[in-house]
Amino acid sequence: MLLILLLLTALFCAVVGALTGNWMMLVAAAVMMAAAMARLNSAGGRKDLQAVQRLTGRVLGSHWQIVFGAGLLSAGSAAYVAVVYGDPNPAAIVLWLSSILLFLVSGLLHDRKSHLWRRLLIAAHLDRYDWLAMAILTAAALLLRIYQLDAGLPAIHGDEGEMGMYARLALFGPGGERGELPLPYFRTAFLDHPTLFHFVQAAALALFGNTMYSLKLLSAIVGALCTPLIYIIGRVGWGRAAGLSAAWLLAVSHLHIQYSRIALNNIETVWFVILFVALLLLIDLLGDIKRGDAKTGPTMTTEMPSTDKQDAVLNDEVLTHQPSNTSSESTDRRLTLFVLLGLTVGLSQYFYYGSRLLPVLAAPLLLLLWRAKRASMRDLMVAGLSAIAVYLPLLHFYTQNLPAFLNRSRGVGVFSQEAIQHALGADAVWPDDWQKLLLHQIQENVGFFVRSGDRSAFYMPEIPAFDLVTIAFFWLGLGVLASQWRRFPAQAVLMWLLLGVLLGGVTTVDPPNAPRLIVAAPAVFVIAGAAIQQLYDMLPAVWLQRQQWVAAAAMLLLFIVTFQINFIAYFDHYARLQPFRTREVLSHLIAEHAATHRSVLMGAPNLYANHGAIRFIAEGSNRSDLFSVDEFPSQMEAAAAARQDILLIATGEHLDEMEIIRQQHPGGEFGEYFEKPDQIGFAYYLLPSP
Repeated sequence: MLLILLLLTALFCAVVGALTGNWMMLVAAAVMMAAAMARLNSAGGRKDLQAVQRLTGRVLGSHWQIVFGAGLLSAGSAAYVAVVYGDPNPAAIVLWLSSILLFLVSGLLHDRKSHLWRRLLIAAHLDRYDWLAMAILTAAALLLRIYQLDAGLPAIHGDEGEMGMYARLALFGPGGERGELPLPYFRTAFLDHPTLFHFVQAAALALFGNTMYSLKLLSAIVGALCTPLIYIIGRVGWGRAAGLSAAWLLAVSHLHIQYSRIALNNIETVWFVILFVALLLLIDLLGDIKRGDAKTGPTMTTEMPSTDKQDAVLNDEVLTHQPSNTSSESTDRRLTLFVLLGLTVGLSQYFYYGSRLLPVLAAPLLLLLWRAKRASMRDLMVAGLSAIAVYLPLLHFYTQNLPAFLNRSRGVGVFSQEAIQHALGADAVWPDDWQKLLLHQIQENVGFFVRSGDRSAFYMPEIPAFDLVTIAFFWLGLGVLASQWRRFPAQAVLMWLLLGVLLGGVTTVDPPNAPRLIVAAPAVFVIAGAAIQQLYDMLPAVWLQRQQWVAAAAMLLLFIVTFQINFIAYFDHYARLQPFRTREVLSHLIAEHAATHRSVLMGAPNLYANHGAIRFIAEGSNRSDLFSVDEFPSQMEAAAAARQDILLIATGEHLDEMEIIRQQHPGGEFGEYFEKPDQIGFAYYLLPSP
């Protein structure tokens, strides 16, 4: 097959050379093409042609394979261009995006005339009431996530400011505080996070304005879009009551609301995880892959949410459908769903570290689908190749920069002497006390699903992560899913929860830490929904008359109570206690006086002039740190040289030093900001330059 190799090499060199303007690649393309023509005119070339004809005869009947192969080639070319010709490179991102499109087209080509989407709708029993419910719940979730968002709830965190500066770099290019180099597409930057996310943020800045509100709004939209996916998981796995309750509990959850209002990449990862589980359940819903009789057409028998035949008959959840105008192979035409699975896993790796749960979760769940004859080996290969191909440019970067991949895991991992002492005390020894450590980690993480709050720097440990209603139904739901352990939906959701808690909680320091556990948190709402569905299914047996009205009243009461608890917890309790408010107000003060004042900050060791929040809000301002009173005269000289006045800011621990400067340089304007009625956040002193 030398002829094919020469032709493909020539084509690859020609495309890359044309895209990048590299004359050496174009010359190589010409040389390879000449060699291919020479081979074509030889006896070996004629044998190659015969082999190609045989191969073409097998492949041309499946056009999707050609398109899928083109997608693999495009993804490989994107990685090659990014490595050889530098990143960022417009050709690299175009080739990468093209590969995603080609993968999707290949799946659609394979599944054409199979009525895949109609089969899914019928099998899932989705009707206009379901679509209306999803629309209403999504709208409610969005309203809760944008309510008072422009009022600084929550206040900007330093990490948000840092990522926001990278988003501005992606949008506006290098310059000033954004740095001197453009932002690459397929590498890592702040805290080793992949940089592609910042281009998504840049789109939000371009659409909604160059403010932190725009970046937070992006998270709010993505967070709201988790709602319909959770509804589908509950509806497909257990029933309509499960879908409604799971989606509502997520929509009003103060924990999910908080992480849907932070301008970081956490919530995008949550969305990808939920999408992944939803796709798995839809594949399982389609039933076994089998060929029907060519004369009568295929028959698809799908068991819906019920746990056994008796429940299925009771709830009318068994569907036998005979689609018309389909080929005898229609029941194995679901390749688009496996392509989407692969793309979901691959694309998620460009967001928060929690996305690394997806490949770990995919391996056993896809094998379960294969064993249950819901997937063929070809389907698994397509999903795997799609994931690897989309991940390839970033994966290659990691192979050349392994610390960028490992640093975060090493930094938060609990398996070290320092970590075990941090968890158990100075007397603990690794690995001798590993059993005590394991017990401690399990207890702390289980507490997250009882009454503990988030101990990270992004929320409050004083507020329990889940409301009382959700907790009660969650633990009831665990019993329901344990009894259904042979059903794939139960297996998928339990594995989602357990692996998420294991990798994001038990194996990491300072549990419970919501940024790491947030990828598993939506499983709590699904499990609670399964319990509610089970109680709903039992209602006709215990309440013989007007059970629908009883169920509606109970559901309405559940909605009202959970809404009130979560609304008060977030928009009242957290709004009064939230940290970082001082930093945001201070940053806006610097920005307000940026044109006329040089800002001098006395905030060490807790706050510096280049803190992320200050950099983003007051970008371009003239500011510096002041570490001692003796340095203040030099700051005044610098301000005078820039023809600016002085804005001196001192946080609470530096008020005495500010008072000394005020006595040495009287005549300025003094002001204070109180974080709480009895707690000063910072003081400022506006002083004209000499």
